Amino acid sequence: MWIVESPLASPIWRPGIPHRFHAVRRFPYLVFFIVDDNVVEVVAIAHGKRRPGYWQRR
Repeated sequence: MWIVESPLASPIWRPGIPHRFHAVRRFPYLVFFIVDDNVVEVVAIAHGKRRPGYWQRR
């Protein structure tokens, strides 16, 4: 998976928030994750057409 191979190549979602994201090619989903040392932690998988940030309150 591309996120595991080079997680720092993904852009930061919003300034001041450590979440990075990767858009899935064939589907309208975004994978949000945090990189800490050599550990990649998936925080959310969100639909790309829904309102931005809806997943943060969950």
